[in-house]
Parts: sequence; C-alpha cells; structure tokens
Amino acid sequence: MIVIAIKTKIIQPDESLIEVIKDSIDSIEEGSVLAVASKILALSQGRYVPADGEKSELITKYADKYLDPTKNQYGVTLTITNNTLIGSAGIDGSNADGIYILWPENVQQAANDLWQELKTQFQLENFGLVITDSASMILRRGTKGICLAHAGFAGLNNYIGDKDVFGDELKVSIANLTEGLATAAVLEMGEGNEQTPLALISDVKNLTFNDQPPTEAELKELYPTFDNDLYQQLLKKADWID
Repeated sequence: MIVIAIKTKIIQPDESLIEVIKDSIDSIEEGSVLAVASKILALSQGRYVPADGEKSELITKYADKYLDPTKNQYGVTLTITNNTLIGSAGIDGSNADGIYILWPENVQQAANDLWQELKTQFQLENFGLVITDSASMILRRGTKGICLAHAGFAGLNNYIGDKDVFGDELKVSIANLTEGLATAAVLEMGEGNEQTPLALISDVKNLTFNDQPPTEAELKELYPTFDNDLYQQLLKKADWID
C-alpha cells in the first residue's frame, strides 16, 4: 500500500471542497482511495461557530450521550456521537483560527455525493473515498485515524469460514478496511501544522470496489449499535447523560 499526503493551501470557511481538491490534485489513478479530513468537509458545509462561547455547551448540544467531565482527570468530555466514542463530540479548535469546527453534517450522504462528483470529475470507474478524523483509543496513548464515512468499496473483508494457516476454520475474523485506510491516511496527513488534509492511497490489497455507495444493510454491519457492540459491558456501565 502506498499513501501520499497532499498539501493544500490554508482552507477557509465555506470554500468549495471539490474546488480545493481539484486545485490540489492533478489526477487520481484507477483503483485509488482518497482520504479527506473531516475538518475540511465540515468547513465547506459551514459547520463552525466562533470560539468565544462555552465549548461545553456545544458538546452537550451535539453529543448523543456524554459523561460528566468533572469525573475525568483530564477534564475531557467523553461522548457517543454519530455512534462513535469520541472526545468533545468531535468538536475541534485546533488549526481553526478562532472558531470551533463541528463534525460534518449527514457525513455519509456528504461522502456519497463527494465520491460521485470526484468519479465524474476525474473519469474514474474504480475509486474509493474515506472521510477521516483522529481519536484516542481505550488503553492506548495518543490518537489514531478513524473513518466517519466511506464510499466506493466494501468496508469489511469477511474471513469467517476461511481457513487459517493450520487449516482451522476462522469463526470471528472480519477486517475493517475503512478504519485501516483511515489510520494509514491520518498517519501520513499528520496532526499538527503539516497542512495536508488529503491523502491518496493506492495498491491496497483485498479491496473490492463498488459502483454505488454503501447500502443501509452494509452500514448497519459496519457500525454496530451501542447495544450490539462487542464492548457493551463497558459501555453500559458508564453513567451516560442523554
């Protein structure tokens, strides 16, 4: 797999994302995946507010569930937002110049629309898109890339029923390609002042491209509900505030 981060100009609020991409990328090869930082998608949607108010009020407004930050030694408000465990409901003031940037609105539909437009603009048949952000992980220091939405390829690679190297049947192994691609992209895009909110990913193994956005059934398989998650024992014990 080859991941190349793409430098852009400093993107201003309300700029056309498709124009930013066209100005930054001359061509996209067949069989590639473009990673787009959620922050620039949100900016293009006008999803920002002045950073002169209380961030805590914004967090509780946009989070689906949240935990009392006074019980967190770091003062961070942990939330469930868009079926994702994330700090501060994804609201970010870094690299934002006096504003708080919210998560994109209707992010899956936005990904579908952007994917279709890029396919047309660059005359592609096999092409994928991932909308990325970064988040911390339980029992791990630091952040890694996560995928908020994808389009153009199968998000999961199901190994159940296949054989392992000793010929035993695999019973639970499912690879999450969307998260793997997002992690690789964010690693190259960086977290500071790199100014590279785009990344082109090529030569990806085990990727099956589709000619349509993910279906509702595929998304339900990719994103288990709060009650169906593998870690529900931990999630349900927390004192979530709705």
